[in-house]
Amino acid sequence: MEINKKKLISLIKFDDDSIKIVLETFKSGLFSKNCDICLSACKLLITIISDLIEMNLQPVIWEWFCKDSGGLSACVISVKKEWKMMDNIGNLMVLIGKDNISELLTIELKKILADGLQYINFVHCFLKVFNNEKTICLQVFFRFLKEVFLSFL
Repeated sequence: MEINKKKLISLIKFDDDSIKIVLETFKSGLFSKNCDICLSACKLLITIISDLIEMNLQPVIWEWFCKDSGGLSACVISVKKEWKMMDNIGNLMVLIGKDNISELLTIELKKILADGLQYINFVHCFLKVFNNEKTICLQVFFRFLKEVFLSFL
């Protein structure tokens, strides 16, 4: 699927609500039963969000991603439907949470995956995708250690 991202970005009015509407629109593709559509929606979100981040719109994207029924929820649903989506969903999650990856995985993700086993399985699969990204793995590991240590105080 070829898109004209310059044309698409030019259509977005750069206020918070317009950006969130556009992201919500493309997020719906992550719910498709067709894996190709999910994959295309994910790649399209990565493309759009990359450009929006370059325009210093990270706070709006983060807010949209972490809200109830936001982008992170859609990512989890997409991966639970089809685990092979984790590579692309993982790239989307890292793009959005690059400065807050430990918060994303240890706080925001726990809000969605309250069941401990599902949570651990999701994080495990996520980290397997990024096992070459030592920074991501270390951030998450040290956040876990900190939480475990603080739980004993």
